[in-house]
Amino acid sequence: MWGIRIEGRTILLRPIVESELPLLLEWGADSEVLRSAEVDYQAIAPSELKKWWERAGTDPAAFHWGLEHEGRLVGRTAILYLDWQMRMAWTATQLGDPTAWEQGVAAETMELRSEYAFRQLGLHKLDSACAEDSQGCREAHQRAGYREMARLKEQLYRDGRWHDEILTELVAEDWMRDHPTA
Repeated sequence: MWGIRIEGRTILLRPIVESELPLLLEWGADSEVLRSAEVDYQAIAPSELKKWWERAGTDPAAFHWGLEHEGRLVGRTAILYLDWQMRMAWTATQLGDPTAWEQGVAAETMELRSEYAFRQLGLHKLDSACAEDSQGCREAHQRAGYREMARLKEQLYRDGRWHDEILTELVAEDWMRDHPTA
């Protein structure tokens, strides 16, 4: 499903509109953008993009948002693979516009997404992952409260070599302790 509009300090989480789909193709063709994203975001084939967008709006096990910063779409984020019984989900963020990098956009996105997941959806835990060489992703996870829980040795192959994948988690109790009022 497309998530509700959530306004932060510098960003707005909101649905991605059809006219913005070419940006997702552009980001998917940029190896630097893919390298910096959380592991779940990879390129979408042009022939599959419209289908993905339509499914994203109706998938009951996911919430998707576009990231608007300074009046333009700069990325996307999602709560995926929701397990309502266990109250757990996977999360992912992709900053496609390099001008939004190192601006705190990813960390703020993760904070807003976590608040929604824990306070509105009542989830217990969020999991995510990033490549060991994605320093920006790792720092955003840390700033948003995610903790490293495991390292999958040589899990990702890109740029001609193997990279570790770092799995992270954020538990509601820990997040609520650090964010007593939102």
